[in-house]
Amino acid sequence: PPLFAWLFRPFIGPEPHIGFILWSILNALAGLYLAWRAAAFFRETERPVVALLILSSYPVIFALIVGQPALILACAVAQFYLALRDGRELRAGLYLSLLLFKPQYGVLLGPLLILKRRWKAVSGAALGAVMIIAGSVLVAGVPAILQYPQAFSQMAGFRTDFPALMINWRALIIWLWPHVSDESGMLLEMLLSGGTILVTVLAWQGGWAPREQRFPLLISVTLIATLLANHHSHQHGGALLAVPLADLRRFTRLVIIATCLLPALSYTLMFFLDILLASRFMTVSLLLCYGTLLAELWAARRTMQGSSKGSL
Repeated sequence: PPLFAWLFRPFIGPEPHIGFILWSILNALAGLYLAWRAAAFFRETERPVVALLILSSYPVIFALIVGQPALILACAVAQFYLALRDGRELRAGLYLSLLLFKPQYGVLLGPLLILKRRWKAVSGAALGAVMIIAGSVLVAGVPAILQYPQAFSQMAGFRTDFPALMINWRALIIWLWPHVSDESGMLLEMLLSGGTILVTVLAWQGGWAPREQRFPLLISVTLIATLLANHHSHQHGGALLAVPLADLRRFTRLVIIATCLLPALSYTLMFFLDILLASRFMTVSLLLCYGTLLAELWAARRTMQGSSKGSL
C-alpha cells in the first residue's frame, strides 16, 4: 500500500549507500529479534545454536540480500502468534493487520480467525487495516489507492516475476514441466492451490486451544499452505514460519530446523552456479513439512476428541 512508500522515506532521504546501510541494519535487527523469539522455546543451552540456525537459514539470508521486508513481517507474525497464545486477541489482530503491506501472506490467517469466531482478533485486524488504508489515503490520495489493485495484475501471469525462484506450486510446475503452456500451467496451479487450501480448511476443524500442542500445528500448517498456494511466494517468505515452528514438539521442530542447514549450504555454495537448487530444495522441504505436520494435526485432533469422550 502507498503508506509503505511514505514510511520508507527515511531510507531514501540520505545518500543511496547510507540509506542502503540503514535499511540493511533495520532488517538485520529484525532477523536477530526473530531468532531470539524463536530460540526462547528451547532450553537455554540450545538457544545459541537454534538462533544461529535461523539466522543462517535460506529465507533469512535471502531476505537480507534482496532487501525485502520479510523479516519485519516475520516479526509481526511472531508477535501475532505469541499474542494469540497469551489470549491477547485484539493485539494479535493488530499485528496481523501489518501483513496488509504484503497481503498475500494473510489470505488464510484471516479466514481462520473468522471461522474460529475470534472476533476480538478479527476486530483488531480490521482496525489495523483501516488505519493502513486511511494512512495511505492521507499520504498518497484516493487515486493512488484505486491504482493499487493494478499492481497485482502485473504479477498475474504464469511466468511473471521469476516464478522458478519461488517456493510454491507454480515453481514446482515450471521445474517438473518446463515446457508447459501458460494456460495449462495456470490451470494446474489453480487446481493444486485450491486443493491445498481446501485440505487446510478441513484441518481447521476442532476446538481453539492456544495452550494445547495442536495450536502451533494449526498455525504452522496454515502458514505453509499460504506459501505453497500463493501465486506470488518468494523464498524470503519462509521466515514467517520461524516462531510457530519453534513451538512444535521437540523432535518435530529440531528436524524441521535442521533442514535449514542444507538450504543455507546450497545457497552459500551454489549461489553463483545455480540459485535454483536452494529454492527447489526449500519448496520440496515445505511440501514434506506440510504433509507431516498435517498428519500430526489430524492425529492431535483425534487425541483431543478421544480425551473428551473419555472424560464424559
